[in-house]
Amino acid sequence: MDVQSLIDYFALELWIENTDWIDTGNNYRLWRSRNITNQPYQDGKWRCAVYDTEYSMGCDRQGAPEGSYRLLNALIDKRYDTGVNFFVQPLLQNEQFRRQFVITFMDLCNSCFETEHAVSVLDDMYQNDYAPILNQGFRRTGPDWRIDSDENMTAYTEKLIGYEKTFIEGRTQACI
Repeated sequence: MDVQSLIDYFALELWIENTDWIDTGNNYRLWRSRNITNQPYQDGKWRCAVYDTEYSMGCDRQGAPEGSYRLLNALIDKRYDTGVNFFVQPLLQNEQFRRQFVITFMDLCNSCFETEHAVSVLDDMYQNDYAPILNQGFRRTGPDWRIDSDENMTAYTEKLIGYEKTFIEGRTQACI
């Protein structure tokens, strides 16, 4: 197991407040290279993959943070021993792991999760990567109930981007 990958994964999932994840034992994936070489990430170690995050960054709450510590509590509560959390609970008993988790989380709060940086990355990804193919993708893959017009899809997506910006601006305070 690539322990730093696990720490990075949990830090991200907690920061984005993915409410369809840890306490449901849902939406996690691990991957590894089966070919062992001297190339990066081809060492056979398991790593975490982030996906299915539509219930994060306040998108289901108009950008408002959840306002509770439900996800953090799930991380340390023994009742939630499903999914990838199964790996983390015993590791949190280890002083060195806990220390690395806190250091990583705070480093991310001061870099990747910092408000201006996070909003800039979100804007850049939307404008350069997502917006040009947005309507084409929805027409091809759905969901069908949202495809009434390209204009409406763009407006819907931009509303969600606005929720995410609101979330980022409020969430950064949680790191302090």
